[in-house]
This record gives sequence, structure tokens and C-alpha cells, in this order.
Amino acid sequence: MFAQRWMNSNEISEASHQAIRAWKKTYSRSPNANMDPIEEFDRDITAVPEDELATEELKYLTRRKALELAMW
Repeated sequence: MFAQRWMNSNEISEASHQAIRAWKKTYSRSPNANMDPIEEFDRDITAVPEDELATEELKYLTRRKALELAMW
């Protein structure tokens, strides 16, 4: 779809904001705000006990924590 000649950057941007949940949530609040990838999840995964997290949720939180520690 995006390789069509009739597609311009505004249409591609708009389509991507609809296809990616975290972008859609952010864009609906403020079109130029920074996206937070945690919004890709349907629930507040920071409040869920570790043993109840799905694999993708746990992987995301692990990467996020590793990045926090790397900033120290």
C-alpha cells in the first residue's frame, strides 16, 4: 500500500498512527507528543505481578529496566 505513487507522507503518517496502538493513543491526545511504547499493551503491565505477565509484557519490562540501569 505504501509504495503506491498516490501515497504521500501525510497519508503514510496518518495510516501508521492508526495501525500502531501506542501511536494511536498518543496521537489522539497530542499529535506531536512522544510515543510511549508501554501504551501498546491493553493493561497497566507495571501493576501486574510478574508471574501473571504475558511473555511480550515481561520482555518489554525487562528491556525497559535494562535501559534504566544503563542510564545510571
